Amino acid sequence: VSRIETPEGNTVHVETTSVQDMDLFIVDVKTGVLERLTDTPGVMEKWPSYSPDGEQIVFVGRIDTDTMKNVPRDVFVMDANGANRRLLAHHTEGQFVFNPDWRWSPDGSRIAYALNNVSISDYEHFSDIFVINVKEGNLANLTNSPYVIDSEPAWSPDGHKIAFYLGNAAEGYRTVVKDVETGQMTLLDQGSSYPSWTPDGSGLIFTNPLNVFELMVVDADGKNPRTLAVTKDVSISNPVWLFE
Repeated sequence: VSRIETPEGNTVHVETTSVQDMDLFIVDVKTGVLERLTDTPGVMEKWPSYSPDGEQIVFVGRIDTDTMKNVPRDVFVMDANGANRRLLAHHTEGQFVFNPDWRWSPDGSRIAYALNNVSISDYEHFSDIFVINVKEGNLANLTNSPYVIDSEPAWSPDGHKIAFYLGNAAEGYRTVVKDVETGQMTLLDQGSSYPSWTPDGSGLIFTNPLNVFELMVVDADGKNPRTLAVTKDVSISNPVWLFE
């Protein structure tokens, strides 16, 4: 995107978007009209996600300075029209927000996301699941598990629990359910990325690890795994149960 202006003296001034600058836009899919939401030189805004009611947008802002060059550490929220932008969280050295898997709670009051931690090791991008209160800005590390990759959080329909993917290359991966209020954690035997809840919140669906043609469901406490459907020749990968 470029802007051309003709100031006094009839000279032409051209401003172009730097590779270190990225702004957020929305486009009307019916009319094709493009609307700018942010205009922040020196800040690269990425990975926007709408709140459940469509009234707010959370996104990452990468600020290029001498001490934090090219490192996305700041989490922002703003109204859907770009107004009332505010900083929700600033992460410290060694931590960065990259492709954070934003997950708004069903009531829109909290956001769960994955935070990379390169201060532990540069061999794997170890990560934790953080939860932030949108109104108050309170930030909590839900998992706090060094040398483990925690990713892909999914809120239960009632907003009391979060399922996520946990593991590392040496120990393997599995799905975990954690109660946000009590901290109680349940490790499921079923290893399935992208956890997806049933609409009533009683269980999660997954692909049978021994049969990619079988869709299964297991109770949220890890018990009673059972078959939902079997396909003849179509493999199932990362199933998602769609519900309002």
